[in-house]
Amino acid sequence: MALELLHRTTDFYVYRGCDGNYNGFYSPIGAGGMCGTTTKQYYETIFILDSFVYDAAVDRYRFVTWNNIANWPTWEIVASVIHPETGIEEQRIPLVGYAVSHAWTDPAYNAGLGKVVAGYISTVGSQYGIIDVTTPDCIPTATQIANPYVTATQIPNLAGTNQGYALCPEKKLLALVTLMAGNRIQVYDYSAYPSAATMLWEQPFPESFCWGVGYESDQRMWALFSGNIWTTATDGRQSLLKYNYAKNKIELLSELQTAGGADRMTQIAFDTKRKKLAAVRIKADDATTGKHNNAFEIYAPQIAAVKVTVPINLKPLTVNTDVPFVSHVLGSKGEAGAFREVTVSCSPTSALVTTPTLMTEVSGRVEFTLKPTVAGSSETLVVTHVDDKVLT
Repeated sequence: MALELLHRTTDFYVYRGCDGNYNGFYSPIGAGGMCGTTTKQYYETIFILDSFVYDAAVDRYRFVTWNNIANWPTWEIVASVIHPETGIEEQRIPLVGYAVSHAWTDPAYNAGLGKVVAGYISTVGSQYGIIDVTTPDCIPTATQIANPYVTATQIPNLAGTNQGYALCPEKKLLALVTLMAGNRIQVYDYSAYPSAATMLWEQPFPESFCWGVGYESDQRMWALFSGNIWTTATDGRQSLLKYNYAKNKIELLSELQTAGGADRMTQIAFDTKRKKLAAVRIKADDATTGKHNNAFEIYAPQIAAVKVTVPINLKPLTVNTDVPFVSHVLGSKGEAGAFREVTVSCSPTSALVTTPTLMTEVSGRVEFTLKPTVAGSSETLVVTHVDDKVLT
């Protein structure tokens, strides 16, 4: 299996431009800053990508950012709504008064029970717990603070998970933990709340978690790690895994493609309607103009096609008669099923192939026809798959 990029846009989030009202204002961003010189064209920049979730109730992605802006108070917090197919921002909502609540709230994630959850430090006893939060602004309410799903009293290292976790209705919690002894994927049964949770299993992982999680179902989630398990090169690639925490099994290991240099921040979320994974990638702004290089991307799991089976004729070869042949595109582990364009060639008589280019079925099967015209002739038939021609 592999994760393939289906859609990418850098137009999903548009920085507001400078105008006469802001030129010359004090800027918190470096020498020259925003709107401080003639070369800086934009009034704002994303400072922190706070949360990124899929809201199934309205079939939209939502994300929250802290933005530095050109004039006082030099920052603001906004929630954005993104279309799940086009990746374009449809709405941007200023979060008035959000900073006070956010000071006690970690990034929000999709979780089981159709909820969006976040870690929260209660003002009573400074108790850390995972609670249900509202969308789109993810501000905890007093009731939610008083009734967390799971707390650091149950799981002592919960507050140190780097905020990577998923919940399911069976009272299981998956936590991505960075400990002094190494990095761990841990699954707990927290049904004894408020008593101590029971660790069901633990699995080491070679990279530190510090990005995002995407909740797929009540058994599976995706986790994005800042490092790459295949190389020690600092080229910005990030490890991505699909984890079945009901069976303690890693089902897919992949990576996000690099584009335009390393990311400053990345968050992922899973579209449970279309069964696709999305990523918001925050990159450094253009140093001269202030234009952003951020991107929104949509991915889908696909078979990593490596070979095509030898074509087999389904009817006897007969002169001047269409003869159907069938082949299958197979993955790197012999698995069947891949949307791929294939090309069929016949040598030395290429005209014998009635459809030289066609797309496989969802199972990886492809059927084509030959029409032999000369009795006793010898022909070589070749079928190959084209990696960059994928049905999306």
